[in-house]
Amino acid sequence: MERSVLCTMFQIRNSGNITEIDVFGDIGVDWWTGEGNTLETVSNQIKGIKSEIKVNISSLGGDLFDGFAIYDLFKSHPYQITGNLVGATASAASIIAMGCDKVICSENALHLGHKASTGAWGNAQELRKAAETLDTCDARIVAIYKKKTGKSDDEIHNWLDQDKWITPEDARDFGIVDEIYTPEKVINSADYKKLSAIKPLPTNFKNPEMENNDKTITNSILNLLGVKNDASLKAENEALKTEIETLKSKVVDTVDTTSFTKEIEGLKSEVTNKVTELDAVKAELDALKITNESIEAELAKYKAGETVIDNSNPNPDGKETQEPRKAKFQPENEELRNLVKNLNTK
Repeated sequence: MERSVLCTMFQIRNSGNITEIDVFGDIGVDWWTGEGNTLETVSNQIKGIKSEIKVNISSLGGDLFDGFAIYDLFKSHPYQITGNLVGATASAASIIAMGCDKVICSENALHLGHKASTGAWGNAQELRKAAETLDTCDARIVAIYKKKTGKSDDEIHNWLDQDKWITPEDARDFGIVDEIYTPEKVINSADYKKLSAIKPLPTNFKNPEMENNDKTITNSILNLLGVKNDASLKAENEALKTEIETLKSKVVDTVDTTSFTKEIEGLKSEVTNKVTELDAVKAELDALKITNESIEAELAKYKAGETVIDNSNPNPDGKETQEPRKAKFQPENEELRNLVKNLNTK
C-alpha cells in the first residue's frame, strides 16, 4: 500500500514583494510520519513564485540527496532567495541553506555540518562500494561549502570532521552565515490601554456646530497613539525653516583669503609687465614698417631710372661747371645701397 507524503512542515505566504517560506522538520520523507520537505514538495510550492523569497529554515537534516536537489533548486531560481536560519540548522538542512543567495541567522540559532553517513550491510565488496559512495557525497558537500565560504578543501574537511554545533558568530567567521540579527516582535495593533482612554464619540458629531469634530477626534487618537498629526508636523516644519534661516544669517566666512589676494596681485603685476612688453614690440614693429615703406619707395625710384643732380665731384680740370652733371639715382638707405651695388655687380 503506497503512502501519501504530507508536507505539513512546508508553509508559504506572501508579504508585500517578498514571498516567505518555512522549511521546518525533516529534509526528505520521514518514514514514521510520512511528512517532510522533499524536492517534489518544495518544487511544487516555489515554481510559480515571481518575487524575492525568504526561506525560514529550522531542521536537523535528513536525506542528503533531497538536500542536494533542493540546493540546486534554490540556486537555479530566477529571483533572490534569502535563507533565514532559526533554532537549529544541521546536516542536509545546512546544505539547503548554502543554496540561498544570502544567509542570515538569528543570534539564538545553532549550526551543524558533518560528513555523510549511511547504514550498510553485505560482503566486503558491497561495503567498499558504500564507502566509495560516501566519499563521493563528501566531495560534493565540500564543494558546496567551498563555493559559499571560499575556504580550502582541508579547512572544510577539518570543520566537517569535528561534527559539532557552532554559534552564529563562528558560522559567520567561517563564511557560512552572512549576517546575524536580533529577533524582534512586529506589532500591528493599537495599544488598547491608550484607546480605552478615548472618550466615546458624541452622537451628534455630524451636527454643523461640530463640523470640526472629526478632525479633533482624529488628532486626539493620534496623540494618544504617539503619532503626530498634520498640524504638529506643519509646526515642526516651520520651526525648522526658522532655524535654517537663523543659521544662514549667522554664517561667517572663515576662509583666509590673504594668500589668494597676494597671488592675484602678483598676476596683475605680471599682466601689466606683459602689456608693457607688447607695447614696446608694437612700437618697434611700427618703426620697422616705416623704414620698410621708405626702402620700398627708394627702390621703386631706382627701378624707374630716375636721375638726380650730382654736384659732389668737380670737373677733371678742377673748374666748376656751370651746369650740374646728371648722375644715376643713389638710395639714401645704406641697406638699399648695398642691394643696388650687388645688382650692379651682377
